[in-house]
Amino acid sequence: MDLIVKPSHINGEVKAPSSKSHTIAAIFASLLAGGRSKILEPLYSRMLMPR
Repeated sequence: MDLIVKPSHINGEVKAPSSKSHTIAAIFASLLAGGRSKILEPLYSRMLMPR
């Protein structure tokens, strides 16, 4: 059996409830994705929120 692998482009959106672990996973996934990524409605830490 021969396997032929060709480059392709994947695109789409994922909507998940905000949590710290989901936000961190989204950041890592966007770093690995290459190109442009947009993370909508991330969960912000209270330490990072402006007063």
